[in-house]
Amino acid sequence: MDAQSNICARLDCDNPFTRKTHNQKYCSDECCRIATNEKIMIRYYENKRKRSGATRLCDCGAKLSRYNMNDECSSCEAKRESDRVLAIRQQASVIVWD
Repeated sequence: MDAQSNICARLDCDNPFTRKTHNQKYCSDECCRIATNEKIMIRYYENKRKRSGATRLCDCGAKLSRYNMNDECSSCEAKRESDRVLAIRQQASVIVWD
């Protein structure tokens, strides 16, 4: 295969193809449509599972509410945000004083 030849990114398709654009992942429009529909259905069933109240746990072990569409609880989300702000402040103080 030459530098322009690639393999289709869809799991069921291993067709080699030549890219027409720099970011082309699929060998044809049909493969792109099938892959897109698969991703849509995965997201649909994931959201349906969340809304139905299936037990979901945050990394810290807290049970997530059916109304919390994120994969982390509000405590972890707030801690992550405060850690990010603290890191920015520390970086800013290093820049100012160095």
